[in-house]
Amino acid sequence: MVQEAKASCRGKWYLPAGRMERNESIVDAVKREVKEESGLDFEPEALLCIECHAHSWVRFTLGGRIVGGALKTVAEADRESLQAQWQPAEKTKLLHSVELRAHDVLKLISIARRWYGGGKPYRGTPVAVGHVSCSLRLVVVRESSTGCLEGLVRGGEGGPRLPVSLFTHYHEGGIQAAVTKTLKGCGYEGEFRVVGVVHVEHVGKAGWRDGFCLSLLVRLPPPGELEVGGATRWRWEKVEGECGERVRAALNEDPPGCATLIDLTSRHF
Repeated sequence: MVQEAKASCRGKWYLPAGRMERNESIVDAVKREVKEESGLDFEPEALLCIECHAHSWVRFTLGGRIVGGALKTVAEADRESLQAQWQPAEKTKLLHSVELRAHDVLKLISIARRWYGGGKPYRGTPVAVGHVSCSLRLVVVRESSTGCLEGLVRGGEGGPRLPVSLFTHYHEGGIQAAVTKTLKGCGYEGEFRVVGVVHVEHVGKAGWRDGFCLSLLVRLPPPGELEVGGATRWRWEKVEGECGERVRAALNEDPPGCATLIDLTSRHF
């Protein structure tokens, strides 16, 4: 935890955090912020949570390990922070130990504890793939009546494709509405659950577009009735082998098998 130096919350405590800078990747940003505010060298290992508010911001939370540096002391206080300390991660003890700048970090710490406590069940940081806009790629799965795992794909040149939806700051209803609209375009209007985020693509470097793509794991209840053929051209295909094992692992909830998604626009997930 770091002790804030900003006048609006001076002396209160928070996780290392901050805004990304222009021409900066997500991984570079988290390394820089941890170093500036805590004095520690941080190596990200996994994306733990993504919080989205469609009309203002997206926040990425990463977990990893300390590979060097030293905790910032009061003598090293600057405009970034006053000091850094290890504090108890258990909610009651943390609240008793320090005054938090905001309680939103309690949810993030809880997610991180489940990931660390579960033996770091998944790894992976954002992949350097450039995007012109902000989009959602849907990995839609269901279990067939025979217990086989199936994924929703669309045929075409270049092989099967997954559903994709543009997601902008002006998308009314946030991610929930975007997923609902995309599934409707595939011929499905029933219930669904966004399990989490399995993949993120973003570059952010100079000369690249600053868009990103979130790959969301979406689970439909069996039998997940969906029109196939006809106008939609969407179909179910078996998800087998290594790919099937990875998807089943990502569907786990305790410990979590993929990054948590918190949609603050619609208060879903």
